[in-house]
Amino acid sequence: YSNRDGLDANDREFSQDSLDPTFLLAEQKRHSVFVTAGQSLNNKIDVFGDAFYSIRNNGETAVNFSRAIVFRSAETKQHGVSLGSRLALNENWQAELVGTFSRNNVSRAETVVETDIATSFSDVDSTVWALDGKADGSIVALPGGDIKLAIGSQYRHEEYMVTRGDVLSAFLNDVNEERDIYAVFSEIFVPLVSKDNRIAGIERLEVTVAGRYENYSDFGSSTDSKLGLLWSPVAGINVRGTYGTSFRAPLLAELETSLSSGFLFALPDPSSPTGSTLAVIANGN
Repeated sequence: YSNRDGLDANDREFSQDSLDPTFLLAEQKRHSVFVTAGQSLNNKIDVFGDAFYSIRNNGETAVNFSRAIVFRSAETKQHGVSLGSRLALNENWQAELVGTFSRNNVSRAETVVETDIATSFSDVDSTVWALDGKADGSIVALPGGDIKLAIGSQYRHEEYMVTRGDVLSAFLNDVNEERDIYAVFSEIFVPLVSKDNRIAGIERLEVTVAGRYENYSDFGSSTDSKLGLLWSPVAGINVRGTYGTSFRAPLLAELETSLSSGFLFALPDPSSPTGSTLAVIANGN
């Protein structure tokens, strides 16, 4: 549990000239709980899981634009759960399967007074389902140690929904987007030199090679790789080098351009003959 008081602009010297009411920070209250557990069923199978819940309330904050005062508040709820099992396949290999669900909900309310704009609100809901499976273990023994291999795959389903009410619903549509992502990956670790076969100038020499393929139902596919090298010329000094490529598809929220908007406000301007200047205030992606 945490509770943070709000911060009025008048409480700081650099913002004391702001029009009332103006808040630099809103009051915030947060409650959260987390639990994790695990159990060995026998000498080969373990099960485990965790869950969390959090709610955060941002109290009302205000920004004064001279001819309009904007009051805002928000509530964020998050919860999730994961369940998994780990299986010892033999002395050298183990497999793991984990399922995960998480959800994030943000409700915002905004009221603009001293204008014709009434109270508006939006509800943003994002959900992720995921299933991950992997196996890892030793495959070949070298003088420097065992070559280790890891292989795995992932399926992920994402949903993103925006519900708008009052004023916003009159000129912005609700949003309901989703996507599916499939991925496979592999990594191999090769210890060429270790303390068991070290030579002058090479205390350790290790190579790591990894690759990942991802396919997005809405954004195409990508294959990326990584090559890593570790060289230790003497004990206590390690030289590392890595080369790799990566790919990141835009989040569903980042593709939602309807959240971008602009507003006209008359802001105080001593240099203007009228004492104010009409300005565009833009926000969004």
